[in-house]
Amino acid sequence: MPNAKMFPFEEIVVTYKGGVKITLAGEELAWSLQYRPLLEKMRQFQEYWHKPVQNHWDILVTSGSMEACSMVLEMVIDIGDPIMVQVPTYEGILNALAPLIPEFIDIAQDQDGIIPENIMKVCEKRIRSGKPMPKLLYVNPTGANPTGTVLTESRRRRIYELAEMYNFLILEDDPYCFLHFVDSKPTTFLELDSSGRVIRLDSFSKVLSAGLRLGVVTANKEIIGKLIKHMTTTSMHASSLSQMLLLKFLDTWGLEGKQQHFNDVQNFYRERRDIMLSIIEKHLTGIVFYRIG
Repeated sequence: MPNAKMFPFEEIVVTYKGGVKITLAGEELAWSLQYRPLLEKMRQFQEYWHKPVQNHWDILVTSGSMEACSMVLEMVIDIGDPIMVQVPTYEGILNALAPLIPEFIDIAQDQDGIIPENIMKVCEKRIRSGKPMPKLLYVNPTGANPTGTVLTESRRRRIYELAEMYNFLILEDDPYCFLHFVDSKPTTFLELDSSGRVIRLDSFSKVLSAGLRLGVVTANKEIIGKLIKHMTTTSMHASSLSQMLLLKFLDTWGLEGKQQHFNDVQNFYRERRDIMLSIIEKHLTGIVFYRIG
């Protein structure tokens, strides 16, 4: 490990909204420029916001949630394995899956997200035909990309029941968790997970900074252990400087400050959504179908 005394940086000053200023210098700056992970604060964050119900879980900080997703898919999927995917799906996920040549099983969406009955039909048909069962379901539960659908509470619970029944993993890719326009924060699959079959991906790109490239995987400790081995042979770790900036954000703003920031982000995008809807209503009524979510 290189000696931080030889790094040509004296201090880094960052000013957050509201005029809050932090300075990284001395030991904190040395941590920011070395291989020091952000862990305990993120465990507290997950416990507060997502309340995992099983105790055998841990987290891994990654260079964005896309890196996390790619590592999970490479770990779980072998060439030709069946995998259930919400349709339509974010192109980046399809590109990550392409080298693995999986058997894609489309799970259609309606205005309330993916349809649990379709999952049951697929699994029952494969049982009857003797085909391999899908290992995993990939889903954006809140603000699905590109449809924007939000899974209802009842569907989330039913999908988790089906995961238990047919023994598949749920890859919960939830970058828009704090950008929803519903009345209250939706229940996450992680909150329902009593058996360690949910692999949750969080991102700070939408609410803090896309350029910091920070994502978080929350999953069963055995899964996290395997992902850590994968990461130590590729990117090694997420940017320590980015992690320190996130740590300072979490420490400085407190629970009320973070909630206010998330509310501000929601209101910002809600205003722009409303402007777009007014334009659609004026110019495209009778031509296109849309639903306000």
